Amino acid sequence: SRIASIASSGQGGGSQVEDLLKARAGPASEVRVKRQRMADLQDQKVSLSTGAYELIDGYMKQLDSDIQRLESEVKNRGEPGQTSKMIAKKAEALKAGVAESEDETETPEKVPEEIPIDPNEPVYCYCQRVSFGEMVGCDNDDCRYEWFHFACVNITKQPEGEWLCPDCRPKAARIEQD
Repeated sequence: SRIASIASSGQGGGSQVEDLLKARAGPASEVRVKRQRMADLQDQKVSLSTGAYELIDGYMKQLDSDIQRLESEVKNRGEPGQTSKMIAKKAEALKAGVAESEDETETPEKVPEEIPIDPNEPVYCYCQRVSFGEMVGCDNDDCRYEWFHFACVNITKQPEGEWLCPDCRPKAARIEQD
């Protein structure tokens, strides 16, 4: 090699050999440095990808859990869109004996999903929706809702005689006791 021939001939002294060695090592060490930098960048990419995947996976598991919980609540409590208050009032109505005869325990009519609503039209019932389908009026003149959809109070036919909603029934019972 050229370095060996210069060194053995004694020409140029040690500085020329050192310069040739540095010149030869320069590109190689530069390649090594760049290769190491490239390997570090690849490791960072893998680390970022793994972190992003784990983060998304965690959110997906939480979302699945929330969906299952909501489906269970809907299945156990009532129809989608019902508030806890509405569900509780339905449960009270059932306990208070809204279904007064065997005929009334049939499945109530289904509440329409989408009804075009006139903003000036009044709303009724626990569900705070417009009048539709069959409805029953509460005989308490001071009832805050006045009218109820059959499905919301779990009845299937018009009750005979005086009918009080589940909210007014306990109030009327207290007045009678006094």
